[in-house]
Formats: sequence, C-alpha cells, structure tokens
Amino acid sequence: PHHAIPDAQESRGLGDVYKRQIKDSKSAESLAKILSEALPYIQKFSGKNIVIKYGGSAMQENFLRKNFARDVVLMKTVGINPVIVHGGGPQIGKELDKLKLEFSFKNGIRVTTPEMIKVIQKVLDGDINRDIKNLIDSWGGQGKSLSGKKINFIKATKSKNKSLGEVGKISSIDKAELMKFLSADKIPIISPIGWTCLLYTSPSPRDS
Repeated sequence: PHHAIPDAQESRGLGDVYKRQIKDSKSAESLAKILSEALPYIQKFSGKNIVIKYGGSAMQENFLRKNFARDVVLMKTVGINPVIVHGGGPQIGKELDKLKLEFSFKNGIRVTTPEMIKVIQKVLDGDINRDIKNLIDSWGGQGKSLSGKKINFIKATKSKNKSLGEVGKISSIDKAELMKFLSADKIPIISPIGWTCLLYTSPSPRDS
C-alpha cells in the first residue's frame, strides 16, 4: 500500500472543503446557541398572535430586509403567529420628491392632499407590501397581503382636523378575515391604509 500525495490543485480543493466544514460547524454552533437562548421565548409565545410593527432602516437596507423576513418565517415555523403591520414614510417621501409634490408635517403627522393619495397607495400597497410578501415567500413562508380597496381590511374615518387633509383614524379591522388567514398558516402583511365608503385615508398618521 502507498499513500498518494495530492498535487497542488487537489490540496487547494481539500483546503476549501475543510474551510467550508469549519465555517458550517461554526454556523451550526451559532445557530444552536441562538435557538437555545430563544427556547424560553418560543415556549412562552407558541400559539400566540404577535403583531410586528415594521419600518425605519430595517425596510431600506437589503441585508436587514432579508433577515427580517427570515426571522418572521422562523417564528411561524416554531408555532408563533406573526402579523406584520408595515410603514413606509421614507419611501413615500422619496416618491413625492421625485414627482415634485411638496408636503409638510404638523406635529409629526404628514399633511396629505388628494393628489398624494394615489402615490401613497402605490408605495404602501404596490411596492412595500408586495416586496415583504416576496421576501417571506422566498424563505418558504406564506405571506398574505392585506391591502387595497378590494380587500378593505381596515375601515377608517377621516380626521376632524381638516388641516391634515386625507389623514384618518382606524374605526375597525376585519378580525374574522385576519384569523382565517392565521388559521391557514399564512403570515398577514397589513398595509396602513384605511378605507371609508368614499375615499381612502392613512390611519397611521406618521406612515413610517
């Protein structure tokens, strides 16, 4: 019997394999540590419905967006029922600037004109909500968009403060519809736009 000495190319190949094994081992150890630390919380919240307010920088950086979606799917996998309510203030601001639609804030609330409503709906319902659903689906979850007038998930009343324009407050949500999707192992993704019988308003005044 003899021991074959690998050539330089084979050595590099073996080295890469060993590096991957070490990396995978460290990743596995890290994951095991995370899960062991999370176990008490998983046990505490298993079977519970958890509302997650999603916004800010976590929505704008790709790395954070992907990690958020992964974590939400993990929550669903271990028996927790996440419900996402997202914002979109910075994205709305950028789109309004792009279209040269001026806007202002009063006490931290965006003054919303009728001209701005279609832009806001496009950003919240069309862009952000769809993006969150696609990210969740990419991790093996089942996202369910709750947005748009057809679904009419959030009912709202227009604010009595006329200086705020088309800003409103939530009057009710379709709880039965929400529970139906949770029971079907869906992850609801709620856009913060409420609807009246005549128009739609933003029930989340800060939309962020």
